Amino acid sequence: MSIATEQIWQRVRIFFKRIAWKKILTFSFFVLIATILWFMQIYNKSFETTINIPIKYTSVPDSIIFQDSLPSNMVLRVKDDGFAMFRYYFSKRDTLRIDVSSIVQNGSNKILQGNSFDFFIRKSLPISTQILNYEPVRISFAYSALESKKLPVVFDGQLNLSPGYFLNNDIKIRPDSVTAYGSKADLNKLMFAYTVSDTVSGLDQNTRIRYALANKDRIKFSPNIVYIDVSVEAYTQKTVEIPVECLNLPENLTAKLFPSRVKLSFFVGVSKVDSIKDTDFSVAIDYVGLQDSKQASVPVRITSSPGFVRNLTITPPNVQYIFEYKSEAVNND
Repeated sequence: MSIATEQIWQRVRIFFKRIAWKKILTFSFFVLIATILWFMQIYNKSFETTINIPIKYTSVPDSIIFQDSLPSNMVLRVKDDGFAMFRYYFSKRDTLRIDVSSIVQNGSNKILQGNSFDFFIRKSLPISTQILNYEPVRISFAYSALESKKLPVVFDGQLNLSPGYFLNNDIKIRPDSVTAYGSKADLNKLMFAYTVSDTVSGLDQNTRIRYALANKDRIKFSPNIVYIDVSVEAYTQKTVEIPVECLNLPENLTAKLFPSRVKLSFFVGVSKVDSIKDTDFSVAIDYVGLQDSKQASVPVRITSSPGFVRNLTITPPNVQYIFEYKSEAVNND
C-alpha cells in the first residue's frame, strides 16, 4: 500500500472517531418514534378519494343483444381511514362482478340501480369504506332477442410447412360449426363463419392452433374461439413400376403399348413408406376416343392410388399404341 493511500485511510479513521455516534443513535430513535406516531395519526384520520373499479359481466346469454352499451368501469367517491386509503393506492382493486343472467331473467326490471346496485358495489369494497357517490348511478340491461343460425367454420389462413414435411391429413377444425346470433336479415347474408386471417410458418410437428372468429357487425358467435388441428409428417420419395392397361378394349382386339410399363414417382409419409405396394396403383389409356385418332401417342392417366400419397408423376407421361385384331394386325394409322 502506498504512503498516500495510508494517509487517506488514516484521515477516514480519525473522522469517524470524532463522530458522536451516541447522539446520532438517540436522534434516530426519536425520529423513528415520531414517524410511527405520524403514521398512526394518519391511519386513524378519515380521508376522501376517488377510485376506479373495473366491471366484469358474467353469464351473459348469447341469444340477446343489449340496447345500450354496458360500462366497463365505475368511478366511486369514497371515505375511509388512512390505512384503507393506503390499500386503495398500492394494492390491486377487486373487480366488480355482475351476473347478467340473474338480472335479465328476473321479471321485467332490467335496470340495476338503488339498493341492488349498492349491494354489488359493496361486495368489492372493505366494510369500513363509506360510499359518497358513484358514476354511473344505473346500468340498463334492456335487450333484444336474437335469431340464431348454425354455420360451418372455415379456416381463413395459410400453413407453411418446413422443408421435407407435408400435411398427413386434412386439417380439422374443432368445433367444426358455431352458432351465430343476429337479426334474421343479417343471418341470411352469412353462409360460413371464418377464422381471423393468419399465416403460420415452419410447421414440423403435429400442432393445435387457437383462433378467434373474424368479427361481423351486429353478429355474435358462440363459441367465438375454435382450434385448428394440423397433422404433419416427414415425407420421402418412392418410385414403383407398373403395367399400363387399356380400358374399354373390344374383345376382338388386343393392344400393344410402347412402353408397356411406366414409372410412378410420389411422396409418401415415412410411417407408410414400407406398406406401399405396386398393386396399390393402376394406370391406363382408354380405347374410347382412340379409334379415329391420328396421334402417335396418348397420355397415360392414373386410375387408382392410395389417398395418402402426394405429387404423383408418370414417366413417361405418354405411350404409343397399336391395336390388333386377334386374326390380323391393324395399325392406328
